Amino acid sequence: MPPRPASQRTTVPRRRKRSPKDFLSGRLYALVLVVGLALTAFGVGIKYDLIQLSDRTPVINEEEMALDIPLEEWQALPVEDEAPPEPSAASRTGIELVASSATRKAAMKTALSKVGAPYRYGAAGPRAFDCSGLVNYAYKSNGKKDLPRTSRALSRTGTPVSKGNLQPGDLVFFYKPVGHVGIYLGDNKMVHAPNRKSSVKVVDMTWHWKKFNTARRL
Repeated sequence: MPPRPASQRTTVPRRRKRSPKDFLSGRLYALVLVVGLALTAFGVGIKYDLIQLSDRTPVINEEEMALDIPLEEWQALPVEDEAPPEPSAASRTGIELVASSATRKAAMKTALSKVGAPYRYGAAGPRAFDCSGLVNYAYKSNGKKDLPRTSRALSRTGTPVSKGNLQPGDLVFFYKPVGHVGIYLGDNKMVHAPNRKSSVKVVDMTWHWKKFNTARRL
């Protein structure tokens, strides 16, 4: 069969070679797309976390996190020397310190001298406190050296006291399981270190009784 004339031959168009510029453009587009999707997902996650945090009760359960040092080492730590509490520290709260035990009365006075000190988890003074840290500092500064460090362990120390027989200086515990402690002052008030959004303060216990668990006398 004779060959076709050149004018009748079918020509197949050649595929254009991709230049380095085209290759880089495609890669750049894919990268921008991936980064955009990642940032969108990250933004949604942050929004969800903020919504979740806003619904949480701002009370820190000390039992959820372990202490940085063993209990035995904590108990062996010396109490830093400080000047005696100023009289105005207790008087500005309007609380008359009356207790059947000199140790409990002194512990209340020490705790009241720290009103306004910031809350910090794991701190036990002299400049910042968590709830059980304040109790430990107040009693350890006045001769009670053998106290456990966490609120849950403190709730198993000393003598159980019913709500109706509370006396100033008794420890009051909240939540089930126990996750918070304060020092009862009498007249339906207590001093405590509430949470990271607040500082050491004296509060009326009307709302707190709803979460009351137990009380102990040291």
